[in-house]
Amino acid sequence: MRFRRTVGAAGAALAVAATTLTLAPSASAAKSHCPERHVCVWETPSFEGRPTLISQGDIETNLTSSTGIAIYNNGRHHPGADHIWYRVAKGDGTAVTGCLHYPSDTPDSRIVSGPATFEWARWGGEC
Repeated sequence: MRFRRTVGAAGAALAVAATTLTLAPSASAAKSHCPERHVCVWETPSFEGRPTLISQGDIETNLTSSTGIAIYNNGRHHPGADHIWYRVAKGDGTAVTGCLHYPSDTPDSRIVSGPATFEWARWGGEC
């Protein structure tokens, strides 16, 4: 009986530890690594850790990731130049394009999962 309780308690502790290890920081917490008035790009399909690219201007580059790309517009209201237009090429050759609003309006971020190449992000007007 004592052996069963010990094994049961150890199993419960292991389950709690495994759950704790799989929890990632919230997107808003990780997005805090992107400075205000900047566009940021992560070389992962999440907003974890520091962004790979950070810019107050346009970004023109080929950033390739085997797992995906995350883009966040942390700009502020500035008529004609507060939205981010972007292009990402997926591994199958299809293009993902779109526009991101600044925070307090949605969407202000985008995740493209799977093999992808971030090509550009440009500041512009309304989406």
